[in-house]
Amino acid sequence: MISQRPHLVSENRIFTSKIVEWDDQKGFGYLHHQKGKLFLHRKDFAERHKRPSKGDNIHYQVGYDPKGRSCAVAATHVNDGGKITILTWISLLLLMATPAIAWSHFILHLYLAIDYIFDWKIFRSIWHSLTI
Repeated sequence: MISQRPHLVSENRIFTSKIVEWDDQKGFGYLHHQKGKLFLHRKDFAERHKRPSKGDNIHYQVGYDPKGRSCAVAATHVNDGGKITILTWISLLLLMATPAIAWSHFILHLYLAIDYIFDWKIFRSIWHSLTI
């Protein structure tokens, strides 16, 4: 039985090129490869989080289909910004926590300023009841 998936030809060689033609209805197009065009199918993308379109920059390797024709395999978009990694989530949480920390420091300093200026015992009693 012949495999329907393309096979890799050049394992260590990664090319970068632009999509010069893309048919979104059929899910395939062509890359500008060396001095010609190279077939690219949407199923040959290693990551499928962005829809390909004409003009996209693509990293790919060259393989061949079951009929022996050259085609692009293991394709990925160049700088598409589509991945959300754990580092992205950690950065987002830190950015969200920073204003909360700043706000709590502001409230604390506001309390201390009011207490110092007016020497109101009521603020001390409220503060102590909240911290106990």
